[in-house]
Amino acid sequence: MSKTPTSKFTPPEDSVQDYELADPIGDEAHEVAPGLIHRYPDRALLLVTNQCYIRCRFCFRKERLRKKNNFDLPQTATYLQQHPQIQEIIFSGGDPLTLTLQEWETIYTALIKIKHVKIWRIHTRIPIVNPGAVSQSYLSFLKKISQNKKLVIVLHVNHPRELTPVNQKLINQLLELKIMLLSQGVLLKGVNDDPQVLTTLFRQLVLSGIKPYYLHHLDKAPGTHQFRVSVEEGKKIYQSLRGNLSGICIPEYVLDLPGGYGKVPVMWLEKISHKKYKATNFRGEKIVYIDL
Repeated sequence: MSKTPTSKFTPPEDSVQDYELADPIGDEAHEVAPGLIHRYPDRALLLVTNQCYIRCRFCFRKERLRKKNNFDLPQTATYLQQHPQIQEIIFSGGDPLTLTLQEWETIYTALIKIKHVKIWRIHTRIPIVNPGAVSQSYLSFLKKISQNKKLVIVLHVNHPRELTPVNQKLINQLLELKIMLLSQGVLLKGVNDDPQVLTTLFRQLVLSGIKPYYLHHLDKAPGTHQFRVSVEEGKKIYQSLRGNLSGICIPEYVLDLPGGYGKVPVMWLEKISHKKYKATNFRGEKIVYIDL
């Protein structure tokens, strides 16, 4: 009797390349308190949770999300109070909208009275992938924030198929609350690395009331090689949108430089040799980026 052959399938995510990094954008280099990242002068990023309703295969914080979240609210409040140049707090994770309203109320009480922090920005996938999770009570809480701070919600969207009548209903409710809605996505091989797909996505976003904000060049997160588009190909795709797509529909195409040097527009990258580029960040630092 012959044995049925067994398949030894290895998920692409388990195939980690030598160039890939556990902390691909250098969060740790700018972590000033547990969970609080202060990379840019006028804004700080707060990782309030490691929970998410969807674990994106290309997530650049996938390694961090495997660890226990060490967010420290009292230390965060103290740091923000001591740094009046910070005018914006960005809530990320994980996904901040996985927090319960009780957890959000605790954050609200601790941070809302810091007057120089005028903008609260929330980065989330939930209104796109699970809009039913945002209840009327949650909307009422978001309204309370927006009555005291400028509230901005950045929705992560990568493909026009993600925009449906169900999440449009929630998007309309958020717009009625005078919340600014932006979008960000990632340029992904085999998913949206096509000018027509991006054109459709960005037009639909604007028609939905969402301003396309960032198109990210894929970060060097572990196990993401199968999604990687080269810098040169990314530039060609992005350049093809100019003139053929209204300027109000076009996001900034950005690269978050490894090592914590911050974002730069991909179109600013200067090729110095095969797959090697130089960039100047917002501090005037000269960085070499290897496109692998």
